[in-house]
Amino acid sequence: MTFKQWLKQYVNDDSPIGDLARDNELDPYFPNTNSYNKMYDYLLSQNASYLCLQSFEKAWHLYKNGGIKMSFKNWLVNSSDYSKYGWLTVDIENDKTFPNTNNYFEMFNYLVKNNAGEMSKRLFKEAWEEYNN
Repeated sequence: MTFKQWLKQYVNDDSPIGDLARDNELDPYFPNTNSYNKMYDYLLSQNASYLCLQSFEKAWHLYKNGGIKMSFKNWLVNSSDYSKYGWLTVDIENDKTFPNTNNYFEMFNYLVKNNAGEMSKRLFKEAWEEYNN
């Protein structure tokens, strides 16, 4: 199944990925390929917004992971905006006991239990919101 075919399941989704799916449906020239580079280049050639490119990245990860959303920790380390979450990303990446889950409360309680500062908790909350959009 190509990415374009896979994306159709999100047409009725009220999310940024749903927006991308609807754009895909309306655009007869959207590449019907499994090439990340061809799709990304096509979006750039169409002057896609930053949000559209972010949505494509998230959708691509879902697609390549068999529809399974990557864990927050993996997203933070591999996909997030390093300039925004840099030191939080490094701390979580290097902490081998940080929960590799998508359970917000488990991760937040881990930060509290390990005496994370207010800035770390605030950045974590912001990153969590971005991860879920």
